[in-house]
Amino acid sequence: MFDEIDDEHVPMSLDLSIDVDPTPVQDPKFRAGDTFDVPWKSIEKQLKFQSRTGENLGRGWSCSPVTIQVPTADKSDAGRRLHPNGRAFTIPEFYHRSIVSVMDAVFGKDPASTRFHHVPFRQFWSPFNSSWRRETVFGELYSSAAFIKAHEDLQSSPLVPGCTLPRVISAMMLGSDATHLTQFGSAQLWPIYLWWGNQSKYERCMPSIAACHCVAYLEKLPQSIMEFLEEHHKGRGKKKNDALLAHLRRELTHESLKLLFEDPDFKDAYAHGRVIVGADGVARRHFPRIFTYSADYPEKVMLATIRDMGGCPCPRCLVKKADLDLLGTAADMKTRTENKRCDGPERQRWVGAARTLLYKVGLALGNDKIEALLKPHSWVPTQNAFSWLTSLNDPDICQLLVVDIMHEYELGVWKALFAHLIRILHTQGQDTVNELNRRYRDTPTFSSSTIRRFPTCVSEMSRMTAQDFEDLLVCAIPCFDRLFPEAVDTEISQLLFRAAEWHALAKLRMHTDSTLVLLHNATIRLGTALRHFRDVVCTQFDTTETPSEVAKRQRAVARAVAEGRTTSLSTAGARRPKAYNLNTPKLHFLGDYVPQIQWVGTTDSYSTESGERQHRTQKDRFQRTSKRDFTVQMVGLNNLHEALQQTSQSTSTQGQQKSRSRPTHDEADIVGDRVQHHLIAEDQSNTLLYGDWIRGNSSDMALEGFLPKLLRACAEGLLQRPENKGRLPLDAALDGVALERQRLYEHATFRVNYTTYDIRRLQDTINVNSGKCDVMLLSSDDIHPFRYARVLRVFHALVTHPILAPRPVRVELLWVRWFQNVKPFDAAWDRKELQTVQFVHATEDDAFGFVNPAQVLRACHVIPSFADGRTKDLLGPSLFRPPEGDWAAFYVAEFADRDLHMRHLGLGIGHRDPPAKIEPEPDSLSPPAAAPAAAAAAAPAPAPEQPAPVPTAAAEAAAPTTAVPSATDGRSAATQPEPAADDNGAGDEEPEEESYEEKDGDGTDIDDLPDDLEDDNLDVDNRGEDEE
Repeated sequence: MFDEIDDEHVPMSLDLSIDVDPTPVQDPKFRAGDTFDVPWKSIEKQLKFQSRTGENLGRGWSCSPVTIQVPTADKSDAGRRLHPNGRAFTIPEFYHRSIVSVMDAVFGKDPASTRFHHVPFRQFWSPFNSSWRRETVFGELYSSAAFIKAHEDLQSSPLVPGCTLPRVISAMMLGSDATHLTQFGSAQLWPIYLWWGNQSKYERCMPSIAACHCVAYLEKLPQSIMEFLEEHHKGRGKKKNDALLAHLRRELTHESLKLLFEDPDFKDAYAHGRVIVGADGVARRHFPRIFTYSADYPEKVMLATIRDMGGCPCPRCLVKKADLDLLGTAADMKTRTENKRCDGPERQRWVGAARTLLYKVGLALGNDKIEALLKPHSWVPTQNAFSWLTSLNDPDICQLLVVDIMHEYELGVWKALFAHLIRILHTQGQDTVNELNRRYRDTPTFSSSTIRRFPTCVSEMSRMTAQDFEDLLVCAIPCFDRLFPEAVDTEISQLLFRAAEWHALAKLRMHTDSTLVLLHNATIRLGTALRHFRDVVCTQFDTTETPSEVAKRQRAVARAVAEGRTTSLSTAGARRPKAYNLNTPKLHFLGDYVPQIQWVGTTDSYSTESGERQHRTQKDRFQRTSKRDFTVQMVGLNNLHEALQQTSQSTSTQGQQKSRSRPTHDEADIVGDRVQHHLIAEDQSNTLLYGDWIRGNSSDMALEGFLPKLLRACAEGLLQRPENKGRLPLDAALDGVALERQRLYEHATFRVNYTTYDIRRLQDTINVNSGKCDVMLLSSDDIHPFRYARVLRVFHALVTHPILAPRPVRVELLWVRWFQNVKPFDAAWDRKELQTVQFVHATEDDAFGFVNPAQVLRACHVIPSFADGRTKDLLGPSLFRPPEGDWAAFYVAEFADRDLHMRHLGLGIGHRDPPAKIEPEPDSLSPPAAAPAAAAAAAPAPAPEQPAPVPTAAAEAAAPTTAVPSATDGRSAATQPEPAADDNGAGDEEPEEESYEEKDGDGTDIDDLPDDLEDDNLDVDNRGEDEE
């Protein structure tokens, strides 16, 4: 069915360069006169609605009415229903697109489809440690257990009569999210997006690739429904019927989805396949299959047709509401595996019976008879638009709804924890809160956009995006350090470590068996730590709303008064008690990450971040509309964009390209040759006469021994050249070393290229004039795997030697100040604190020194230990010390990005030997079991190999990788184009986590969300990995 491919003899990276065609204006045949008198507006109009006929808006778009049945609850005197099927209410315009038309365009015409994967395969990694078994690698959807199973099922099914074409899966990945189109105003849009999982996630998630396709614009329940209910519903004249409105919203959503999936062409393609001649010229029979649906919790509830915060609020299992806080316990794991929620025949019978009582018998929503059928499992009386999957034995909607780390953790669990820590700080006085704000403001940035400047007052959490909260998390330990009473400070610090540890592991873009065990263990530890925090730490403080929370509630009450929903403002200004609540679905969802990664790949592949990025495109297009009846105009703009894109693609493919691969955004941003280890400019305009410099700063302890160290570093640089190895001992080489004209050439920046844990090439820029000047190197001892240094100057010199360099040779040097460990390095998997370092005392010989740039691994993020303050004892007045003194200690922020964390774990593929075999937590049921399809296909471990030597930083680019060739074309799956650097535009504020304690039944529906709930709570994560 598919090939099992090992990772041996695969090159680390492929040449991803392509020829860039000149623009038409630069073409010699271009004539400006040809553009005169061209009816551009007419052409644009034609492109928007090309091939429009009747309801067909071109490119597969249609506008259809959606009719829902409204239960009227009226009866005749004889007890018979006057309207046995309810009253029909029609929404006249629902814009949707044929999924088959998107298939034809993407798989048949898009040049990117030549890089699609149609046959699944597995990736394996043989660790350097010979005692370890070969491990499975998890990443892409097309190498996941779900894709493998779907492929096997398809190949074992009966052939289409008379067809011998290869049968392949077209992997659909759906997502939806309602969005506000303007900062102020009521214009909203609710798009459904479609991606194809055959495309690499590193390419698919880049907005510039245009791999996201809008297939529908869902409509919300119009205001006219209120007049309709007043006229036709038995309860007219009474107060607003929230339960009925929530039911009608669900009905409208699922009736709309039925129109999308009941397209005859789609049903035929799903059952019998669709023959498409690909852009590579190969004809295949494509079978669309749905693998994932990405949505936030309110939409998950609606799609799964369950009650929002009902008795069983999870769309994937039947956990009780009271047990949502049992994350990581044996009972919780048992519930997930033994009490899975499914849209099976039993559920469909219950819903059918409930609808009979609702529509034919005339009982009201909430009637005891209806509740007896649905309430035990929190179902609702709506026929699910995805129920047709069950009859085909395909995964149902409950299995398709994947986890969402952005909404569930960054804007959910972590945001709620951070908010309660702020409440606790308020009990210690405003000065403590001000100190936290100051520490965050003083935290140095890292990389170009990984850790950015924090706002002035982080404690107010005003208009903060998802990346802002992620940055708060990775920098939390130094900033909260020792702000709490001594009795709880250590426990809170350990909790923050657990929170950052879980987040780093859950967001890995490439997992192995070992890292999944670590994530499994981290989930157990996080659940335990959070319950301890709630039950032991929080009970010691009387926490109330913060001033910003009070102000926010007052605004909400004022809006309610203006809308007539309440008449009381009397208690709006009082500060209410606020307890820490763990009984939320978002916490419960954290236990699903390991099995979902094993089944459909890593979380970045299906995160709602991709949909949030696409919202920016929708908002840009909205600005080009008339703002009235804008949905059809946006359909036209979508068609126009695709037409122009196809024209551009056809023009660029007329000439033969040398490579079918596309360079990733990250690699395209690398300055210089990405294969080289580092880059220092050739410029020699900034000279330094080091003799005068040393004499002019004779009292500076940082420059003591500068000249001997310089000559020794130059000699080492000459001896490391290939032609000089072994020619002279170092002491003999020192005698003849000379620097041309006794000068150094100084540079402001030094760029280092490195291979990430997921086998990509990235670049860090070290700038000595900014705070981004800390680097890490491999250690020469076994006490600690790394050494850390602050780069003070970047030099190159022209060096001569009678034997080694008769002619001047360029030698590159970094003048650094070394850090030393405060505590011994803790290599345990269950460590509880970040590593701390401090500057070596200036009186030590190795406080300052020269480093060969080839020894640098990459940049690192070092955050001051604010609680320890500053000191002038380590170094006197100096060019290299701030006037106010050095920070007494620093934290090594290993969670700043995933690559740093994987380096400190020793589990980055190709990074370093793993320290020891990982074992599951003793109180867990078992280590995470592989998904059935993956477990059945696991191959026996190969014969043990000799341990590979630890790679040097300079040789890192040549390290073996996990790249596994595709079963179809032999290309490296692990070196596919890089992901988009997640866009980092500003987003809007999301309301605080709800307290779900008293809420049951239908609860909040999507139209009832507060006005300030924006979809763009995303300044999408850029942990050194995504497109900006």
